[in-house]
Amino acid sequence: MRDPVANILKNPELLAQILEEVETEEAAEATGRRGIAAVSEVRSAIESVAEGRETTVSPHLEAIIRRTGRPVLFVQDGLIEEPRLPLWQQRLASAREALERVIPSVGRIELRGHPRYNWVGTGWHIAPRVIITNRHVADVFGRQSGSQFVFRLRPDGGEIKARIDFVEEHQRPGESEFAIREILHIEDDTAGRPDMALLRVAPRDMDDEIDLPAPIPLSAADAEPDQVIGAVGYAAWDGDRNERELMDEIFQMVYEVKRLHPGEIMAVQDHFVNHDCSTLGGNSGSAILDFATGNAVALHYAGRFEDQNYAVKASTIRTRLEELNIDITAGV
Repeated sequence: MRDPVANILKNPELLAQILEEVETEEAAEATGRRGIAAVSEVRSAIESVAEGRETTVSPHLEAIIRRTGRPVLFVQDGLIEEPRLPLWQQRLASAREALERVIPSVGRIELRGHPRYNWVGTGWHIAPRVIITNRHVADVFGRQSGSQFVFRLRPDGGEIKARIDFVEEHQRPGESEFAIREILHIEDDTAGRPDMALLRVAPRDMDDEIDLPAPIPLSAADAEPDQVIGAVGYAAWDGDRNERELMDEIFQMVYEVKRLHPGEIMAVQDHFVNHDCSTLGGNSGSAILDFATGNAVALHYAGRFEDQNYAVKASTIRTRLEELNIDITAGV
């Protein structure tokens, strides 16, 4: 696995931007003594890099960098909010067109008739009328019955109904909902199996002018370490697994709406990748998009606070789609 601290130390300009962000009264209050010590350590590192001297930084610095260097950006009317950090302003300037072309194809999976949940996660259009999400998302409303998959039952005996809404944006009342007609596949919850599921969306009425946004192209190549990417999904309040004050600060106490979460790939494993986007529970099923092309390079499925996130990589997704005879090029 790469050393993100060492990589950042090679870029004094980025370090200076990070210092500018963390050296504020608000950041000092949020990070406490550890954050203040880290700022001092970064400053020493900048001086060492400028003078050509060797330097080391404690591993806990990585969390501080992510606290200030991994923003979450609202998507409104399909457009990405302008980031505050100069680094992400620069990166997004060249990527905006590619990202905004595919972001409308990411939606929130909502339920009717479930005794506990109104919505359960994120999904995205990957093949004609096929939505991909996580196994643990689909398990909430679906189950295997013999060789098929069926919707779970409500307390009154009827089926739980699921749909996907491709809008659900902050301060935007619009919606673009499509009923989920069929559960095509839910992966077994066994070692080595990807955390993914596939759903079929019902067509709209013939007289309805609004139809599904185009499928997001699946990258032909897997992501690589340090690749700039963004998760698109619907972060839910997740204070039981994250530091609550920090979470509310980063997300501005606004949850359950569409956002772009920019970041980088940390490492590539056998069937998944690690990334450092700022994500929460509702991001399960988020599309991980390449900044350069807008293509999907992975399917987000899990994360650990101040550690790393996990996503099913593109080649694993492609293999399962081929095994299930789902053609991602059909109708394109």
